[in-house]
Amino acid sequence: MSEGAGKLVERLLEVHEAELERIARVLHDDLGQQVASLSILTGTLKRRLPPEDSENRQQADRIREKLMALAESMGRLSLELYPSVLEHAGIAVALRQLCDRFAAMSRIPISYESSGDFKDIPFRLALCLYRIVQDVLGSVARSGSAEASVRLARLGSEVELSIADPGPSLVVGLRDSDDGLGLCVLQNRVRSMCGEIQLENSPPPESRLNVRVAC
Repeated sequence: MSEGAGKLVERLLEVHEAELERIARVLHDDLGQQVASLSILTGTLKRRLPPEDSENRQQADRIREKLMALAESMGRLSLELYPSVLEHAGIAVALRQLCDRFAAMSRIPISYESSGDFKDIPFRLALCLYRIVQDVLGSVARSGSAEASVRLARLGSEVELSIADPGPSLVVGLRDSDDGLGLCVLQNRVRSMCGEIQLENSPPPESRLNVRVAC
């Protein structure tokens, strides 16, 4: 990739992330507050209903339950769009939470381990690594993998990220998704950080994505 093309990709990724952050904040701060207000109003309305009006009191309870479920869904979506946990807990904790959340939702076992100190990792790099794991786990779910593992390591001035699947599904899923755009997006993310990325079957049938970036 030429220097000009690399800067263009980097700028496009920055604009994309800024828009995701804006939408996430709207969901959390604006719409989330509106849903919370509706839930409170519904509770107030229920208290004003006479005890003998059981049908409408039950309906009010059902509305509050749906509003609470909506608020929870919006919170999850906001977190997926912009992982604020990166800012106050760091990349190692953020990836552990991502893997745990993905495993709970997809019912695909995901093992995770990290080693080394990541306190001085730049936020842009941490966000890049988070997005890579997020994208690859999505491919894991689409490709029907039975399990996967994520490993993050700090080795001196480099950070290494490895995502492995005991079968070939990871390689197939990334290369076949959106006519290969899934892998292309990952490559552009890593190159924008001046890093290296490799997708391989080694040893067969295991498939593995390796990322190495200087920090």
